[in-house]
Amino acid sequence: TGAAFPGWCGRSYALHVDDGYVLHCNARMALAPRPFHSGDVVGCCLNLSDRSVFWTQNGVRVASMRIGPHAPRMLPVIGLLSFGAELELNFEGPFCAPIKHPEEMQLYCYTCSAHWAHGEFDPTCAACGGGGMESRDGAGAVLERDVAHTHGSMHAQWRAVCFEEVPSELRDLLAEFA
Repeated sequence: TGAAFPGWCGRSYALHVDDGYVLHCNARMALAPRPFHSGDVVGCCLNLSDRSVFWTQNGVRVASMRIGPHAPRMLPVIGLLSFGAELELNFEGPFCAPIKHPEEMQLYCYTCSAHWAHGEFDPTCAACGGGGMESRDGAGAVLERDVAHTHGSMHAQWRAVCFEEVPSELRDLLAEFA
């Protein structure tokens, strides 16, 4: 049988530190924003509550993605191509990056790792869709991110924010059409 690195075959997700890509089924899913170097501390967190995985570099989140229904059966694997490479594994903590609660993890983009609750987003990312937790449509209406549907579809999903109190100018304008 041939050798395969993590991320090259189905049911595996991997961050390749040689080129910074996150791979699944040998498809490049995301790119870490900076290069990796000897001595970096690389972390990986599998969150079974929302079926996501994210990676860190020296305690800073660099990539994340949503994973399939096989997540509870996943095991940690490390692939090395360098002879004489040294690494240290830490499965018990303390960790460089704090493990966040599932509710807080929902506020991250699983594709590009932007933190929507902090107003971060990548304008080129389909899941971010041009906004953090709020955006505006072409008419200027406020839209609120539908987090569950965004994570499920990997494309930005929004819902209109309804206000109980309609501004008087808008109320007058609507009355003209009633």
